[in-house]
This record gives sequence, C-alpha cells and structure tokens, in this order.
Amino acid sequence: MLNYQTEPNTSTDSVFGVFALGDKVPKIHKKAWIAPTALVIGDVEISEGASIWFNAVLRGDRAPIYIGKFTNIQDGCVIHSDGTPVYVGDRVSVGHRATLHGCSIGTGSLIGINSDVFDRVLIGDNCIVSAGSLVTKSPNPNDGVVLRGVPAKVYRETRSSEIEQNLIRSQRYAQTAELYQHSLRKIEL
Repeated sequence: MLNYQTEPNTSTDSVFGVFALGDKVPKIHKKAWIAPTALVIGDVEISEGASIWFNAVLRGDRAPIYIGKFTNIQDGCVIHSDGTPVYVGDRVSVGHRATLHGCSIGTGSLIGINSDVFDRVLIGDNCIVSAGSLVTKSPNPNDGVVLRGVPAKVYRETRSSEIEQNLIRSQRYAQTAELYQHSLRKIEL
C-alpha cells in the first residue's frame, strides 16, 4: 500500500519507482497515484488526481515535467526532454506507449496510443492526436483540432462529443487509480 501524506509529497520513500536526481526531487500530490512499476525521476511535479500507470517513465533530468490535475499517463509512456520543459495540462489522457518529448499539451486533450509529440510542439486545449501519429510541428489553429498522420497534420475540428468523451475518460482513469491506490496488493505465489 502506498503511503500518501496530508501535504504534497516531496518524499520518495513511499513509492518504489520515485527517485531524486541530485537536488531534483519529484513533487507528488497526496491524491496522485503512481503504479509500482512506473519510474518518476528528478524534476517532476504530479498534481492532484493524476495517475501514472505501469511501466511509464517520467525523466525530469534535463528540464522540468509538470503533470496536471486528473491527467492520466497510461502504461508504457515515456516523458522526457533534452532541455525544454514538458507541460501536460489538466484532464489529459496520454495513451499507452505514447512519447512526449519537450512539448506542451493543453487541458482536456487526448494523445492517442503509440503517438509521439516532439520538442517545442504546442498542442492546445481539447485536441486529439490520433493513434500512431508523429507530431513534429505545432498545429495552426492550436486549440480544438484533431491531428493525425506521419507527420501529423490538422485533420478537422474536435467535435463536442469527443471533448465530452475525453472528460469522461479522465474521470474514469481517476476512479480506476483510486481503486488501485486502495486495493492493489502484491501476492506471493
């Protein structure tokens, strides 16, 4: 069972895969959840209700990483930078095996499974990056668009039903993280 403190957690003792790097210590909100096999290293801030799932790697060694409220970083994601901070807004879903590298993702967005978003790209609010896409340039317009392809281009505007589904998805992940926080236990075989 993970030990969540009453104040934002700057200790790395309560979560197996959370590491300080020199003087860079992760800041993890007491109501965030980190899977036991995830790695959170260095200058990383994880906000209230956020969840970091199995085998995700957040490496804040060269620049800060910020994860917003009720955002989910799904299994196998990699978040890193070679000098540009990574910002992920509130209620964002980052799909399985996606890579975020030195970029910014706006509130309410969805980064599809196995997508890559590269250095200095700005994805606005309520955007969708389709599964398997490679985003190398910021979209224009920046908010409320669907991007797809290799390289990704603006495909169309985001529909209101998709924006609603993204909100529901982030709520569902927050509820599932709460279940894991209170019920996950290792068994001996």
